[in-house]
Amino acid sequence: MDRHKLSRRRWRGIAADGTEFGIDVAEAIRHGDCVYQTESTCYIIEQEPEACLLILLTEVCNAAWIGWMIGNLHFKASFSEE
Repeated sequence: MDRHKLSRRRWRGIAADGTEFGIDVAEAIRHGDCVYQTESTCYIIEQEPEACLLILLTEVCNAAWIGWMIGNLHFKASFSEE
């Protein structure tokens, strides 16, 4: 399951054994979470790997600014040495 589906509060899915699920959750599901359990089986979420971009920044202000921009995806930030 990809991270976009994991962030939903309501979703449907089918386990490898064919068991179907319709789940409402209070918070996002994470990799490794058990979403349903019987006496013999625990259905665990497996998040699909995804490509990531690693940005190496040596200046603290630049690193903070880039992190803030990517994290919020809106409004510019201003940082100083003070």
